[in-house]
Parts: sequence; C-alpha cells; structure tokens
Amino acid sequence: MAADKYIVASDCTWPPMEMLSADKKPEGFSTDYIRAAAKAAGFEVEVRNIAWDGIFGGVATGQYDIVASSVTITEERKKQFDFSDPYYEVVQAVVLPAGKSIKSLADLKGKKVGGQIATTGIFVMRNAKVGAEIKEYDDVGLAIQDLLGGRIDAVICD
Repeated sequence: MAADKYIVASDCTWPPMEMLSADKKPEGFSTDYIRAAAKAAGFEVEVRNIAWDGIFGGVATGQYDIVASSVTITEERKKQFDFSDPYYEVVQAVVLPAGKSIKSLADLKGKKVGGQIATTGIFVMRNAKVGAEIKEYDDVGLAIQDLLGGRIDAVICD
C-alpha cells in the first residue's frame, strides 16, 4: 500500500533547480515538479533540504523516500535505486579563470580540479583519468570560491 505522505530530500544549493526561499523553505523546479506530481497522484510530500553527500545514504536507510535534486541517472545508482523517467538533461562544464581555456579534459593534466562531492562532474573527472588532482567540496559554490581565490585551477559542474 502506498503511503499518504513521502519525505523528499533535496539539496537546495542549485538555483533555479533547487534552492531555499527567503524563509528557508525548499523551492525551485525540482521541488515544484515533485509537489505537482504528488498532487496529481493524490499523496503529500514534505520536502527537506539535505546536504548532497547524505541524500542517497538517507534513502538507502529509509530516512527519505524520494530524491528531488538534479540527479544524474548512472548505472551504479540504478543498481540501488529506482528512477523516474528523466525530466530534463544537462551536460558538464569546466569553469576556468577569465582568459584561460582548454580543448579537452586532457588539458587538465597536473591541474587542481574542484567539484561537488559525489556529483557527475567528479565521476567524469575520475573516469577520464587525465592526471588531474581532484578536490571535492560540499557545495559547488565553495569550489568556485577556491577557483576565484587561485587555490584550484578549474571547476567541473553541470
């Protein structure tokens, strides 16, 4: 039997997809989408702002029922979790200081590259095996701050 109410985890650090309102409540495209789907299906949702690195572990342990948070569907994740059909697609981008450019990920060899922990960008960099030093952050905004401060050379994100 389906539940009347589901707890939804959302990392509210990706405007306009997921963010916090002025009164610190989750809002944005993904949270609006799950609320509309719940209304159409006749159940309630409680959306909670959860740090990205705790989202999947929380679903695995039953703390949360649903993730509505710009998730990339990977083969590894499909082994543990069920997914809806995708409702949007994104690509990865490498953010560099003004005036810098690369032609491929191979150009990042020997460079310090930041990204948000356990995100597609980090998976891409690890799988590319280009010899970059990968630094993971709790929030992509922190990686951008380190890029602006000259502590890393690039940021990979979607």
